Amino acid sequence: MLSKVKSEAWFLLCFATLYMILATISFSGSPQEFLPPIYLPFALLFAGVLVYDKRVLPGIVLGTIGTALLEGQTLSETLLLSTIDLVYAFIMIFAKRWTLGEKRMIDEVIATRHFLLLVFLIALPLYSILCSTILSIFYPEEFGDISLTAFEWWTGDLVAAVFLGSSLTLFLRRIKSGQYLTSDDSGLILKSIPIIGL
Repeated sequence: MLSKVKSEAWFLLCFATLYMILATISFSGSPQEFLPPIYLPFALLFAGVLVYDKRVLPGIVLGTIGTALLEGQTLSETLLLSTIDLVYAFIMIFAKRWTLGEKRMIDEVIATRHFLLLVFLIALPLYSILCSTILSIFYPEEFGDISLTAFEWWTGDLVAAVFLGSSLTLFLRRIKSGQYLTSDDSGLILKSIPIIGL
């Protein structure tokens, strides 16, 4: 029992740390933004929910709080960012369970295609519109144009999920199955980050 708790604690700590590293990279590219157009932690969130389901939720909260503290954000901004990330996670969990099922493997091509279409063409646009509307209420000067903010957010999340999310999914699946990463796998993940930056 104690070893299971320690294992879970290590998992959450590693997940939150990776989340904060990706967030730091994102904010370094857009230092003036409350939330950068391409927010790399969403790729980790995408992969984490796909592989570990709701187990990653505490790691997302820890990673978001850690990121907010590192960036010197206020308490209200920290709570807002945590809420935004959790909304995205719950949408992903719902989409996964609805299309792939709780026990079904993500290797089934048709089910996976339906999941990706649901996320990219329906769930992400709705999420982007909802969060852009919330941001326009709290920050009307910066995010007054809801449609532009929503479009930038949707395309940014799409880029992060396609380029980095697929690599991180492979990475997390290897870890979950107890396999070691090869140098090719690690190189693929590291190459994905600068590609997104272009």
